[in-house]
Amino acid sequence: MDNFIKNNRVCLVYFTNGNFTELNNKISGLQHSISDSKFMVIDSDKEGGLIDTLNIKSIPLIHIYKNGKLIEEIFGTYSNICDIIRLHF
Repeated sequence: MDNFIKNNRVCLVYFTNGNFTELNNKISGLQHSISDSKFMVIDSDKEGGLIDTLNIKSIPLIHIYKNGKLIEEIFGTYSNICDIIRLHF
């Protein structure tokens, strides 16, 4: 994950699981529509060790990085989540 963040000027890391189907579909659609961006999706059900290592306490969670630095952290679900994310890309 560190290399992913360092190798992309702007990127998004999305922590989720199967309980958030609607949000997952929104993020997936956004991922396909923003060709210049990079998205990493981490399923907490499959990557429990990583979730614990990163001390993630709340899912869903979106981290947006720019030039290797965390610039936005979004907890939960929002009806306008795609608009919020697009502001950074």
